[in-house]
Amino acid sequence: MRIEGIDRGFIHFIENGVVEKVVATYDGVCVVHFYDKPSKKLHIENASYDYHYGLPVSADGFTLFYSDWDTGLHAYDIMSGTVRWHLKKKKIRGIFVYSDYLIALQAYTSVLKIDIASGEVLDEIKSGTLEKQFDLNGVHILVHSIRGKLSVLDPETMAIVKSYGSIYKSKIINPLDSLSVMLLSAVLQDNTLTLTGWEKDPSRDPNSYERDSNEHERFTRVIDTEFDSFLKG
Repeated sequence: MRIEGIDRGFIHFIENGVVEKVVATYDGVCVVHFYDKPSKKLHIENASYDYHYGLPVSADGFTLFYSDWDTGLHAYDIMSGTVRWHLKKKKIRGIFVYSDYLIALQAYTSVLKIDIASGEVLDEIKSGTLEKQFDLNGVHILVHSIRGKLSVLDPETMAIVKSYGSIYKSKIINPLDSLSVMLLSAVLQDNTLTLTGWEKDPSRDPNSYERDSNEHERFTRVIDTEFDSFLKG
């Protein structure tokens, strides 16, 4: 998944062999660009897009998934422009598409496994600490956080296969003992998991923050060099 911001909107590069990209603007219009057929314009009412999460599309290229913070998750038929189903669960963010199901995060409530065809909730992990989730190469999902712990989820089984502890208490994640940590991305490459985000350095002179008007500093931090260790044994 790759998302780029544009003036009053964003481009979500899908590149699944059917759909190349979705270009969305904040006035409720998005254009789906195919590889082998003319592009298709969709009008989505009450749009409240967030370029951090994009507008994912099913592998067959026929369904676009859109979440509105207040009204829930919608599955749109791209060719007809009609709603296939509507899941009335609010605060949906971060939708990851698999062959026949979705994994979506309902902020501060649940991680949901949802049937693509019907919109039925197949499985659910409940936790009041859920804020964000990050795709790890289409195989696992890093969730911040399940019951207070930064966790790796197997989307097929909905099992937690690895945990790194609290982002505030874990020395691996937060070696500076920052009281404020915000995760922006997670990258898994060569069995190494790297996080990026913002943190407030407690040792820094607070007066310096007033001068540069930014109380947080960017960090990039390796937290695991043996990611697949849970597969062994």
